Amino acid sequence: MEDKSNIQESIVVAGIACRFPDSKNVNEFWDYLCKKGDKTKSKGGGFFALLTGKNQSNNPNRFDASFFDMSPEDVKQMSPDLRTILELSYESIIDSGSHPQELKGSNIGVYVSSSSNALTKLQSHLQDRSIDGKNTTESGRETLVKKIIDYFDFKGPKYCQDGDSSSPLLAIHQAVMDIRNGNCEGAVIGARTNLRKSKTSDADDVDQQKKSIVSAELYILLPTGNSRTDAIMAVYITKQSLCRRAYAHLVNSGTNITGANGEGTTNSNGPTEQELIQQVCSGGCISVDDVEYLENHCSASKTDDPQVSRIVQLFSQNRSTDKPLLFGSTKFEVAQKKVSSELASFIKIMLICNNDVIPPSHYLNPDDLQTLENTVKIVQDTTKFNGGYVAINSSRPDGSDVAVIIKPFCSAAEMIQNEMPKLVVCSGRNMNGLRESIKYVSNNKEKGFFYTLSNPVANAPVQRMPYRGYQLNRTREIRKIESANDRPIWYIFAGVGSQWPGLAKDMMNLPRFKESILRSHETLDKVDPEFNLLNLLLDSRKDTFNSVIKTFVGIACVQVALINCLKDLGVTPDGYFGHSVGEVACAYVDGALTEEQAVLVAYWRGRSIVDPGKIYGAMASVGMSWDEAGKRLPPGVVLGCNNSDENVTISGDQEPVHKCMQELEDEGFYVSEIDTSGAAYHSHQIAEIAPIMTKALDDLNLSRTLRSPSWISTSYAEELWDTEEAKWCDSKYLTNNLVSPVLFHEAASKVPSNAIAIEIAPHCLMQSTLKRNLHDDCEILSLMNRKEEDNLHYFFTNVGKLYTAGVDVNLNKLYPSLTYPVGVGTPSLSPAVEWDHATKWDETSN
Repeated sequence: MEDKSNIQESIVVAGIACRFPDSKNVNEFWDYLCKKGDKTKSKGGGFFALLTGKNQSNNPNRFDASFFDMSPEDVKQMSPDLRTILELSYESIIDSGSHPQELKGSNIGVYVSSSSNALTKLQSHLQDRSIDGKNTTESGRETLVKKIIDYFDFKGPKYCQDGDSSSPLLAIHQAVMDIRNGNCEGAVIGARTNLRKSKTSDADDVDQQKKSIVSAELYILLPTGNSRTDAIMAVYITKQSLCRRAYAHLVNSGTNITGANGEGTTNSNGPTEQELIQQVCSGGCISVDDVEYLENHCSASKTDDPQVSRIVQLFSQNRSTDKPLLFGSTKFEVAQKKVSSELASFIKIMLICNNDVIPPSHYLNPDDLQTLENTVKIVQDTTKFNGGYVAINSSRPDGSDVAVIIKPFCSAAEMIQNEMPKLVVCSGRNMNGLRESIKYVSNNKEKGFFYTLSNPVANAPVQRMPYRGYQLNRTREIRKIESANDRPIWYIFAGVGSQWPGLAKDMMNLPRFKESILRSHETLDKVDPEFNLLNLLLDSRKDTFNSVIKTFVGIACVQVALINCLKDLGVTPDGYFGHSVGEVACAYVDGALTEEQAVLVAYWRGRSIVDPGKIYGAMASVGMSWDEAGKRLPPGVVLGCNNSDENVTISGDQEPVHKCMQELEDEGFYVSEIDTSGAAYHSHQIAEIAPIMTKALDDLNLSRTLRSPSWISTSYAEELWDTEEAKWCDSKYLTNNLVSPVLFHEAASKVPSNAIAIEIAPHCLMQSTLKRNLHDDCEILSLMNRKEEDNLHYFFTNVGKLYTAGVDVNLNKLYPSLTYPVGVGTPSLSPAVEWDHATKWDETSN
């Protein structure tokens, strides 16, 4: 027995998963328990169910073999219930809020309890030709444990146990000891009882008590009791510091061997079992009187009734009548499950902790406990659970007893209410399964910390989960990822023209965005107290951006904030380039400028243009090629930007630019003036003030930083990229960026096929230009749009599109921070897992 009193690190139950007849997950199991569901009554009906094998878990012949890289021959060598444990092991980890990929290579143990003696009896008594020596060996626990360890790449201990009812509790006890002793940091525990063709049930019941009855409603009323049902379960436990969810603390556990007791092989040794429970409670620093609820072994037969009375007497000795011991057992609801019995009870306790209620039992004739008066209450109706200690015990025919003390986990995390939309992202094996997963997560996203818990598991490897989908309010998109290869991600930063009044009003509801803007506000306030960034970004008046300084700063601060949000999401670009002033954002992404420096560069570049008082230019977008436009421009007008093979920007002195615009428009060309507050960027006008700008930037003491290959320059032609001027980001490069023509079309040609291009700016100004420049198979996204009523909704919609394009996103980083693990009250996550069970395997496989 393990004494917990001096142990600091708590071990918790982090994930659960199960399958019963007519219950494919823990939610359906809980519904049956709360409705007094009798799982010994299958759809096949009554006693006939036992004889025909209808009393089995859902779809025992369905298995997602390809997910686990199993060939048809591999599947045939593993019995249906063992295959199911493999799936449930995955589900139990998902339920913890972790993805198995995160745990790959971890020191996690695997503990499996099952009963092979039933198969052995079948082989000898029934001479079943489908069970031969070879196949029985291949379908054993060792094979399953090895498969789990190999698939999940776990490095911890492996534990295979053949036994009776208490085997799972022994496995839990062993796992807890291994974690406490440093042998592993977590454990997956699985148990199964199967009724293939009912031969296991028939052989074992004949051998054990010669008779079976099927209805739990007859429990205690008839002397033979002990009906049988199918059950397959898995539980994931780990250290509290390593998990995202905790149903309950495993306060303490213990086991002993009673030896011969003179009462028969099926009877436990009462005094020894009582002593064990007292020791386990004492080791957990509690009294037996502190236990609120007892989940008792109860072997479902009259021969073991004394065991029930003795244990209950122990817990009620000094108990007051106003706080009676609450008493129950899963065998009242779901019958004798042999090896799986106690793990079913264990899962029931986790659900009790999570829902704050104890479901009713089928114990209809509690006469044996009447002598205890009002100190014991058999839970016959749904009863409030007050979050106290829970005890679970079990006894085996071989004389071994196990007891575990459990306490619900109460999270220190506080629920923070906010108006942010909750983007639901899910991955799946197929289209229909993914729809069900999205529906389940969407229906539970507002309950407890479920949304926060569900986000990390959505980033499943595309190889395993090729379908991805998102839902935001009523908007939903589901698609299949055709290639498991990572798609290149490119950032494109728009420039002047992307500003608009009130551009940050919606986005300030996004905490990470707001934090970035507030930092920029503080930076500018130190330089120019009269420049109020917050007012600028929230002001909806038409003349808000009526100066170069405001335009430069507004665009740069929003781009920096959006970059920070993408960084929080875990998105990393493979390449990036900017249009004109957008290169300041490139310098920030590249690490050449800090957040503070990027804001100050934008401010002082604007001041350098405004302070001389020589703003008398104009710019316009023109629908013609670079070469054609170059032949048509009059003196005083130059080519400022090569946007695409069909679009350029002209720049220069105001009067000749306006005259050129009119002439081209008269000839039928597309012409649109750009709001630059009178500045003629990328022309002789900016060249005249270049020395002033360089000096202002020099005063910022910027580090001279070598640009990375990911940054595609738009201010130097490719043949100049190896020159000293182009290789380094410094004050000269950042000045030249506003003087030289913008070679956007040339930079866009570097974006590879199948890339994901994300336009980062206050407005998606370059969308049509990007479509003309990039390959047809490129995905083009944007993060803000002035035409949208709600830019926060627009932002999250495009994050959803980014996810469905195959990019993993860490949504939790965008929401208020949360302390893990989350505690009780958060719905189970394992039911969100949907398998590809299209293939029907031989149910009688070994």
